[in-house]
Amino acid sequence: VTMTERPHDLDRLSDLVDPDKSLVEKLGVLAIDISSANESLASGLRVPAGVMVAGHTRSDIDSADAGLVTADTIHAVNGIPVASVDRLRAQLDALKPHAPVVLQIERNGQFMFLAFELD
Repeated sequence: VTMTERPHDLDRLSDLVDPDKSLVEKLGVLAIDISSANESLASGLRVPAGVMVAGHTRSDIDSADAGLVTADTIHAVNGIPVASVDRLRAQLDALKPHAPVVLQIERNGQFMFLAFELD
């Protein structure tokens, strides 16, 4: 049997990051839209829609410690579906300081809720 190394799809996340469009400062993450252009990344998702965390910013001093990790997919903020990074930023920007936030995410095929307060 010949063994070959299969490239990990998540390694491609950094290739999809656009520093100007991917930053979600309030969460301290870089994120990408789930779209037809990167549908192979969404193939393992139970819900192939939302925003995927591609990495963390170097300095997240001013951001919330939301507990997000690379490859988490954010599906909703406070029960409102998220379809793009722009929409995610807009929903977070609409919240007042110290507002409660609940993110519905998908991690490793499991749905989870992350609750925290905005700084």
